[in-house]
Amino acid sequence: MLKHWHSLSDIDRVKARSAATTVANYTQIGTSIGLIVGWILAQRSQRSALKIANAFKPVEQPIAVVFPNGRAGAVDLSLEAIAIISDTLKPSRFRNIATHIFYMSGASILGAVCGGLIGFGFAGRQLREDMKSMARMASALNRSVTMAEEAEQTKVDETHISPIERRNSLEKHLQTRPDPKDLKDRHILLDTNAAPSLQSAAQELERQRATDSLKKGLEKRPERDELIERNILPDSNAAPAIQGQQKELEKHMRADSLEEKMKHRPKPEELIKDGILQADEDPTK
Repeated sequence: MLKHWHSLSDIDRVKARSAATTVANYTQIGTSIGLIVGWILAQRSQRSALKIANAFKPVEQPIAVVFPNGRAGAVDLSLEAIAIISDTLKPSRFRNIATHIFYMSGASILGAVCGGLIGFGFAGRQLREDMKSMARMASALNRSVTMAEEAEQTKVDETHISPIERRNSLEKHLQTRPDPKDLKDRHILLDTNAAPSLQSAAQELERQRATDSLKKGLEKRPERDELIERNILPDSNAAPAIQGQQKELEKHMRADSLEEKMKHRPKPEELIKDGILQADEDPTK
C-alpha cells in the first residue's frame, strides 16, 4: 500500500493512520494486560509448588521400622533408603524464572492477539463510516498486492548463454534499436548538436537559464488577494483537499437561502398597493 500511498487524499491518509493507531494501541494494551495476568499466574504457581514441597518435607528422619507382627528393627539407610522428594519439589531460582517466562510470554501473546482483534474491530467500524474512502484504500492495497505478485512471477533468466548466442542476440537488438530522433523525443538523448564533452555544460547552462526565468516569474507573480479578486483562487483558508466540499456546501446554502426568500416574497397585490408595480404590470394577469 505504501507504493500507492500518494494516490490517496489527505483525509484518506489521516483515516488510515488513525485505524492503524487504533489497532496498535489495543494490541499494546492487550500485551500489557497479558504480562500482568502471566505474572500473577506465575506467582500462584510458585506458591502452589512451595506448598506441595512443604507437605512432602519430612519432620524427622526415621531411625527404626516397626512391622505389623510387632517386630522392630533399626533402619539401614545403606540398604533400605527412604526416598525423600521434598528436595525435588522445592522451587529453585531457575525453575521460578522459567515459570515466569512461560506464563508471561504465553499470556502476553494471547493478550496481543485478543487486543489486536478488538482493535481491528474498532478500526473497521471507523473506516466503514465512509465507504468511499474505504473503497479507495482497498483499491490502493489491491494495486500493491498485484504489483508484488507480478514482481514475484517475474524471474531473471540465469541460464548460461554461449558466445555465439550472445553475439546473435546482440546483433538482433542492434537491428531493432531506435533511431536517435526517437531517443531525443523520449528525452533519452539530449536534443543538441554539441560535442558529448560539452553536453553536460550546455545542459547545466540551460538549467541555470530556466532557474533564472522561474525566479523572475515568481518575483512578478500577483499577490494572493489579487488572485482572489480575479476569481482565480478561492477566498478560503481551508485545506485544498476540502475546498471542493466547502464550495459545494456554500452553493447549497445559497440555494436554500434563495428558496427561503422566494417563499416569503411579497405578492403582486402588495407590490401594486405599495406603488412598486403598476396595475398593468401584474405578472399573474
